[in-house]
Amino acid sequence: MVRGYAQPLSVPELAREAGLSTAYFAAVFREETGLAPHDWLIARRIEKAKALLAQGESPAAVAAATGFADQAHLTRTFRARTGETPAAFARKVKARERPEKPAS
Repeated sequence: MVRGYAQPLSVPELAREAGLSTAYFAAVFREETGLAPHDWLIARRIEKAKALLAQGESPAAVAAATGFADQAHLTRTFRARTGETPAAFARKVKARERPEKPAS
């Protein structure tokens, strides 16, 4: 799941691969990580999206690279999880990186 965060994943598929029932897999996963599998996956995707946005990637490219269906899906999820849009986050990062102009 760590490396495949950008791929479509389902809890039943993951449980089947682990040889566990869906309910047991979800319970063990939550016990180990503190999050439901889907919440953990979205958190990883948001972390990667932040890194790519900070590198100057466009929101559309970030959506494609991180497993979101499209830019709108990234924007909705990013805003719900962080309180700001991907574009606002990128502007904030860029503003922090700009050196301040010396006072004349």
